[in-house]
Amino acid sequence: IVLPMRMQLTGGRTWLTGGVDDASPAAVNPGLVGALRSAHAELIELKASPLTPPSDFADAKAPNGLHRRQLSRLVFLAPDLQRAILQGAQPPALKLRTLLKTELPLAWSDQRAWFARMRADGPMR
Repeated sequence: IVLPMRMQLTGGRTWLTGGVDDASPAAVNPGLVGALRSAHAELIELKASPLTPPSDFADAKAPNGLHRRQLSRLVFLAPDLQRAILQGAQPPALKLRTLLKTELPLAWSDQRAWFARMRADGPMR
């Protein structure tokens, strides 16, 4: 039996890639989804969410710690990019670490362009 695959060893993990049709279905990244959900939940709890009524902003607090502040930036991704992450349609190379360590643009159009470049070129630094 010959399988049209090859093993690709990266970072201690083993991935099977290849085959005649390498178009794989959308794979939901549980780390990205969990981070996005927890960022929304925390900002709602801190009354700092974009969905918080303006009258409640006086009681808003900032997230504690660098990691939580980096995570809170995910809330401000364009809605269609958040939806793509939840559906598993994000660029295959996109990892949570990349999102947290990258200075993402604030403008949604620039965020979409960044995602498109990442989809075409792979991880960006």
